[in-house]
Amino acid sequence: MKTDKKVAVLLSAYNGKRYIAEQVDSILNQTYPNLHLYIRDDCSTDGTLQVLEQYRENPRVTLIRGSENLGYPEGFYELLRTVTDADYYSFSDQDDVWEPDKIARAVTGLSRRNPNLPAMFFANYEICDEKLNFIRLSPCLRTKPGFLNSLYACLGLGFTIVLNTPAKEMITNQRSVYGETKDVWIGMLCSAFGEIIFDRKSCAKHRRNPGAYSAESIHFWKTQKERFRELFLNDGFTYIHTVMQEFYDTYRGKLQKDDEAALSLLVDMSRRPSHVLKKVFFPHRLRYEWKDEIMLRLVFLIGRL
Repeated sequence: MKTDKKVAVLLSAYNGKRYIAEQVDSILNQTYPNLHLYIRDDCSTDGTLQVLEQYRENPRVTLIRGSENLGYPEGFYELLRTVTDADYYSFSDQDDVWEPDKIARAVTGLSRRNPNLPAMFFANYEICDEKLNFIRLSPCLRTKPGFLNSLYACLGLGFTIVLNTPAKEMITNQRSVYGETKDVWIGMLCSAFGEIIFDRKSCAKHRRNPGAYSAESIHFWKTQKERFRELFLNDGFTYIHTVMQEFYDTYRGKLQKDDEAALSLLVDMSRRPSHVLKKVFFPHRLRYEWKDEIMLRLVFLIGRL
């Protein structure tokens, strides 16, 4: 494998003292050698910066001390804007552990694509407890991911994503006004205007700390309860629709004809029976799991999306 392409790994750190050294070491121990790690400390108060000082003399690490707390995902966007000399760009959380060949596999996949088109690599991962004991694999995609799959789900979590330069430039030039949708927005952009590469092999051990909630939480019934609360009680459906509407308004007239027609139908909240039925019986899969697909069609039927 050629190693002439430089990979920039972007890590936005905040109060990650407990696990960050383990993550940094897993990045520096990647089998792909042409890699540089950029770490921006987001004004941590727990000693994270002191832990990171041990890497300051490493020629493959650039340590940046932030002057203000930007939060998520602004810390990552700041790194994307600052780092401009790489061929590929990878995001890193502060408490995971990467598989040694994560970057090598991403570079292999991306190097086979048209370098002038935006391309995004993402991969499967292991869900682990706080001590990195294996719990299960993340849901494995059974079909090739596409634009329609990006509308109601996040194609790839940030720590699994590696972008080529056109994708990086596209994302920094036109980001969503809703910052926390970073990973979702990246998936929508790259699937609409570029190429998506999914690797079924696990790329990292993803640490889930006690009390943390995510769509892939350790506890199934707790996850369903939290999903119900976020979507039905906290008006999460409105948020999903708002982001999709923003994407449609931003890129209307630039999307592929079929993609634009589908998005136009799906963002229309008309309650005309004929329109609702078109959404309920939309002829293409939108979610990867059948249970999620059925639930989405029921949500269409009751008019929440």
